[in-house]
Amino acid sequence: MSQQPSDVAGSLFETAPVAPTSNVQASGTPDLPPRFALLRERADTGDAKAACQLATELMRCAGLPLVATPDHLASLRKQEAEHAANGRTESANMAAAAQLFALELQQACEGLPASATSLAPAYLRRAALAGEPEAMLRYAQGDGLVDLERGLRFIREPLFDQWRSEAPRMLESLLEAGQPAAVLVLLDAYNADSTLGMITPPDRERTIALHALARRVFEQHGDLPEIRLDPALTREEHRVASRQAKAWHEAYFAGRTYRLSEQAQAIAPLLPPLQQDGRRAPADRVACGETGGEMP
Repeated sequence: MSQQPSDVAGSLFETAPVAPTSNVQASGTPDLPPRFALLRERADTGDAKAACQLATELMRCAGLPLVATPDHLASLRKQEAEHAANGRTESANMAAAAQLFALELQQACEGLPASATSLAPAYLRRAALAGEPEAMLRYAQGDGLVDLERGLRFIREPLFDQWRSEAPRMLESLLEAGQPAAVLVLLDAYNADSTLGMITPPDRERTIALHALARRVFEQHGDLPEIRLDPALTREEHRVASRQAKAWHEAYFAGRTYRLSEQAQAIAPLLPPLQQDGRRAPADRVACGETGGEMP
């Protein structure tokens, strides 16, 4: 039987230090706009879902200076016009959607002090350790570390060391608890230049087995990331991986299958709205919302 998210987090981090409310607020953050203030009030009273929502909304707003600049919006308008003139309707629609997302983000973040976005990592970790499913996934894949303006400077901060010691265990336990999106995060770790990939040692056998597991767990095989191996996969490796994937599928997921598009939403990039791999987090989707947030 699969564990619930709170059981996974609780069993792993019973002794993990979670920043108390006073520490989270001690950085002198200015008053927040009403919507953010309400989420923070709920989060500070132990509401894990509110903590997750606050963290993800703050992370969205942290990217506002990059996605909503006049130059960027002008470039998107130019792209939309050029694509439309050349009959590339889908590309034109993507450029239009990116403009709409930027404008909606401006409205959503109106009145938020720039310094407030620094609260995001602590609230995301708090929600993750409380067992909020999307927070656990996003924390494990390193969403709380990334700052588009600061680059990789986070690797010199204590927050990185804390995450590095917690994320792999959390992600492995999510997989064992039957969380389909955890398979996608692991695939990113082994196959992409992701934040989690920075601390994930190469493992050819496990990479092959995870790809085989993903093909069992998700219905839309064609949308899965391609496996990148050198040298190429051998028949024996394929046989061993298939056997391991079958065992994982039965043990962790009871043989169930899931829609890839639905599971990917829990880990889709918060910014920008459209990614080259097709995943996106729509502006009207409430991260850590009531729907799609429960552990299967």
